[in-house]
Parts: sequence; structure tokens; C-alpha cells
Amino acid sequence: MRNLIILLTLILFPLTVGGQSISKQINDIKRSSKYLSAEATLETESKAYELANELLAKQISEFIQEKGGLQNANTIIVKNVAGKIEKMQMKRGTMSRVFLYVQKSDIIAADNIRVIENNSRKNVIEKSEKTEESEDNQLRDNVASNVEMIESADTAIVSNDDEKYTTSYPTWQQEVIYTLMGSSSIKEAQYLMDRFRVGLKIKRYGTMANCRNPEKCYWIIFDENEHATTVLGPGSEERTNYATQEKDSLRNYSGKGVLWFTLSN
Repeated sequence: MRNLIILLTLILFPLTVGGQSISKQINDIKRSSKYLSAEATLETESKAYELANELLAKQISEFIQEKGGLQNANTIIVKNVAGKIEKMQMKRGTMSRVFLYVQKSDIIAADNIRVIENNSRKNVIEKSEKTEESEDNQLRDNVASNVEMIESADTAIVSNDDEKYTTSYPTWQQEVIYTLMGSSSIKEAQYLMDRFRVGLKIKRYGTMANCRNPEKCYWIIFDENEHATTVLGPGSEERTNYATQEKDSLRNYSGKGVLWFTLSN
């Protein structure tokens, strides 16, 4: 593909809304075939944003390869990329869930483009940035060079007061579990597990057919659209369901797509 340029235009306007409404919006977008999306749950917004942006860029590249009309374009414009941020208060600290998405119809080919800077809008944004002292500013400084900010980002604090199962887990293990739980496809989950394995956070992973000790493994559960719905912890009969924080069993997901993994010590 000749001189492919992907332009991502994002603007950040934090809002405070209920955590449940954000989760519902995220799930609605993930279930829709109109969007490409990616998410990551890490200790800081900047790290979560970096990984989510990497995953979304990978999905966009794969989408371009699948579309004949886009493959031969010199320039690809990706507009109206948006995001949502969720703060999850765990007993071992706060984690940030960053969710990015773009409508497929907003990924377009353009052979001749001209970018005109809107100075009046820039002045408004610069003035707003000077008054912001939150972690959102740190996020803007750490994002990839082709991404400026997140558009229409909602920020909420989600308190898991009844959370019982991650209290003894180091933060990095929680990051692995919750990021894999946000996988938008089996292929993305495998990509993430490869990444975590290189980072020495995951020992092994695989499919049901090559699992020797199911009771010692974590299990990612996928729905009919290959979206991860939860992660189940180790156990012979009863396991921790990290989406509901309740007891569950692998038997309840007979016929579903699954992948297993083991965490490093």
C-alpha cells in the first residue's frame, strides 16, 4: 500500500456520568457491527490509552486490508475517533479502563487532502488545557504522535466495594485479567497474550484441546460474536467470575469459545 497515512482526530472533553451507563454504552458499541473498538485496563490512563490505541490501530489496519477500495489509496483518513474512560477503584488501588472506538464508515480513502487549522478552536482548547491539572493532561502528553486527545471521553469512578477476589493480586495481574476481559475478538486476545508473555506476565496459553490442567488455568469466555464476556479464575468446580465478582463454573459455558492462560508467579 503506497504511502499509507492514517489520520486520527481526537478531542478530549471529560464528563462525569454513572459507571453503569458508561459500561452499557461500551457494551452496545462492542456489540455493534458498525464500529471498530479496543480497550485496555491498566494502572494509569496513559498506559491504558497507549495499549488501547495500539490495538485500535491494528484493527484499523486489518480493516483496510479487507476492503478492496481502501487498499490502493495513498491516504486513509480515520475521523471521529472517540473514547471513554472508566476509573475502577479496587482494594489494591485504582485502575483505568480506556475504551476507544471509531465507526467503520468514518474510515475513508482520500487521494488529495488539505488540512486547515482552526485557530479559534485551538485557542479554546489551549485555554482549557491551562486550567486542567488532572491526569487527563498527562494522558495527552503520553499518547502516540498521530493522536492528540480522546473525543467525548466520559470519566467515572466505579467502586467495587464487594470485590473479594483480587485483593491478594498484584496490580500487574489485575491488569492482565481485566485487559483480556475486554478483548473484542479471539484474535485480539491471542495478540494480547503474546504481548503479555513477552512481558513475562503470562506463562502459557492455548485452547481447550491443549489444556493439561484446566483447574489451574484462567479461562477467557467469548460470546457468539467472539467478544470476551468474562474471565474465570482457577478452580476445580467453583471459580471466580471477574465480570460479576461471583462464584461460577466453566461448565456453565459449554459450547462457548474459550481460551486458557496461566499467570507468571
